[in-house]
Amino acid sequence: MKMLTATALAACLLLAGPAQANDGPKAAATMDGTWYIYSLTIDNKPVPVDENLKEIRREVLGDTHTITLKGNRMVLVATIDVTKSPMTLDMLIVEGDGKGKTYHAIYKLEGDTLTIFRHIDPDRPRPKAFFTEPDSGAFLIVWKRVKS
Repeated sequence: MKMLTATALAACLLLAGPAQANDGPKAAATMDGTWYIYSLTIDNKPVPVDENLKEIRREVLGDTHTITLKGNRMVLVATIDVTKSPMTLDMLIVEGDGKGKTYHAIYKLEGDTLTIFRHIDPDRPRPKAFFTEPDSGAFLIVWKRVKS
């Protein structure tokens, strides 16, 4: 279980959500705010949201996403396409571990709940639906916006 939690923690640090949309700042602004992890599933297995995962924060301002955990920081630039179904996002790591890598994902935003689905490893094809299979490398995370 410790290995699964460590993998989940590392993967979360490589994760950010959409910010910049192909339809401009209006869609980007809907992501602004601070987010925390509500639930996480890797390879079709739920991962307990333990104390370490509860401390991860995702600060979004426009297309810049900053993921922090205990002094570790990763900055990503995200691009979304709201015209696709499901909506798509690409996440380019510009600072931190994995700099220069891009993750391809799908997402949905329902009020203050953001669901993101992608593979753990970069350069994998973008998922087509919110469905995970065992041993697929699939990573499904649900974020909740912190209320101010």
